[in-house]
This record gives sequence, structure tokens and C-alpha cells, in this order.
Amino acid sequence: MRTELLHQGVKSSIHLIVEKERSPEFVEFIKEIKRSSPLDNKKIIEYIAKFCEDPERFFKNKEKFRLLEYPIYEMKPTKQIRLYVFEMEVNTWCITHGYIKKVDKNKQSQSEIEKAKQYYNRWYDEYKQ
Repeated sequence: MRTELLHQGVKSSIHLIVEKERSPEFVEFIKEIKRSSPLDNKKIIEYIAKFCEDPERFFKNKEKFRLLEYPIYEMKPTKQIRLYVFEMEVNTWCITHGYIKKVDKNKQSQSEIEKAKQYYNRWYDEYKQ
């Protein structure tokens, strides 16, 4: 497993998880969003760019960015789209994957959080120890 830079801003950067021989899960998610909703795709890209320019602004807005379960954070570029991230080091973030929240569900999908934690654990085991 490795990471690739997705976007570099003035104050922060966002990377993607890349596994051997596979396109990053987030890239596949974005391709699907682009096909089904070009406007949502644009919102995701703008959200990521704005986050990298001024992450502190997002930290203050719990509607758009919040800690779910350490070390996993949730980014909300739209009402239904969730991006799961963790901080690799100060101001360096990694997107694990994206998820479209179902309208009829009020609670966060625990399986999506667990999936993000698995990505984090594999990354941590490889790079931090």
C-alpha cells in the first residue's frame, strides 16, 4: 500500500490510498459520481481544494468536517456524500474512500467507519512502525 498526492494547497495536502495493481477506491468513487452527478463531482473537487487552502475553517464547522472515531474524520462536501480521511502527519491528510449516505438513514454507517479504520491500520502498520 502507498499514498499518492491528490491535491496540494497552501496550508494542507490530501493524499489517496493506493493498493497494488488497483485503482484507488476514491478514484473509482469519483468516476461514479462524475457519471451520475457532475454537479456533485464539482462540489467534491472544490471542497478538497478549499480544505487544502484553509483547513482551520473546516475544523470549526462540525457540519462539514468532524471526528467520527479516532483517527477517522468525515468530510461532507454535499448533503449525502461522505469522504473518510485520517491525518498522516500535521496538515497532511489521506482519503480512504467515499460513500453516498442513504436519505432514510440518520446514523453513520458503522461499516464505512470500520472500512476507513482498516485502511488506516494497514497504512499505519506499513509507514509508522
